[in-house]
This record gives sequence, structure tokens and C-alpha cells, in this order.
Amino acid sequence: MDRYQAEDLIDADVSAGAISEYVDGDTALEILGDLFALHNTPKPAGVDLFEHLRNVNLAISKRLVQAQDQIVSDNVDYVMQAAAEDKRHARSDYRELVTERVTH
Repeated sequence: MDRYQAEDLIDADVSAGAISEYVDGDTALEILGDLFALHNTPKPAGVDLFEHLRNVNLAISKRLVQAQDQIVSDNVDYVMQAAAEDKRHARSDYRELVTERVTH
């Protein structure tokens, strides 16, 4: 698995909400806290409610994109190493299977 494949895999997992493999509890709570803070931003005086809600939505979206980008970059090397290890184990398992068949 190359770097781009690892990034795509992590991005797909995070987009589906499967973040537990990539993020520890403290980081997840920090992100959630940021989202709540943005969601509860008070509407400034003189700003139309629709405009305020649009701005809040944009801020939440921006924070989610930042979090997702950080999760991907923090975990690419880990995912690539895990894939390489899985590949090594698969080759080893295959060799054992072939050896068993030949010796039996």
C-alpha cells in the first residue's frame, strides 16, 4: 500500500464515521468540544439569523475538514506499516501452508 492508498483508506473510514481506530479519546473530545462551541456561537446583533446560521455552518465544516486532514496525516505511516506487516504475515502463512501440503 502506498501513501495515497493509505490516505484514501483513512479518509473513507473517517468520512463514514469510523474514527476510533485513528483518534484517541482526548482528541475526539477536543474536536467534539470545538464543534459544540462553534454550534453555540451567539448571533451578533444586527446579523440576519440566516447569515448567522450560514456562518456557523461554515465554521463547523471548516473545523471538521481540519480535523479530518489532521487525522489522515497523523495516521498514514501507521496504516502503511500495518498493511506491510499484514502482507508479510500473509506470505508467511502461505509458506507454512505450502510446506504443510508438501510434507504431508
